Amino acid sequence: MKIQIALLAAALLAGCAQDSGNAESDVAATPASSNAATAPAQPSPSAADMNMSEADHQKMAGSTAAQGASQATGVGVVKSIDSANGKVTIAHDPIESLKWPAMTMAFNASPDLLSAVKEGDKVQFEFSQNAGTSTLSALVKQD
Repeated sequence: MKIQIALLAAALLAGCAQDSGNAESDVAATPASSNAATAPAQPSPSAADMNMSEADHQKMAGSTAAQGASQATGVGVVKSIDSANGKVTIAHDPIESLKWPAMTMAFNASPDLLSAVKEGDKVQFEFSQNAGTSTLSALVKQD
C-alpha cells in the first residue's frame, strides 16, 4: 500500500512539472510579482488635472458605448472653441448620471451653439453620449 501511494504521489508530481503549453495555467502557477506592497502610495490626480479625449470615455465604468446613446447634463467652463471642426472643449464638473469625474473634454456642437459662447464662459450644457462621441444639444451661458 505504501508503495502504491508513493508511486501515485510521484506520478502526480511528475504531471505537475510538465509544461502544458497553456499560457493561462502558466500565469496561474507563477507567483504574482508586484511592487504594490512595497511602492509608496502615489497621490491621485485632482479632477482638474484630468484631460481626457472622447475615446477615453469608452474605457470608463459607466460608459454608455456598449449600452447605446444616453442624455446627460453638466456644468463647466469653456476652455476653447474650434468652429472649423464643430467642437468646444469644456472643463466640466462631475457628470453623476454617467458616473464621470470632473474633467476637460471636447464635445461636438453645431455652429449655432458655438456662436453663443466664448472662452472662459461658465456654461450649462446637455449632450448625448453614443459610442464614445459626445454631442451637445444645448449650451447656455451662466451668469
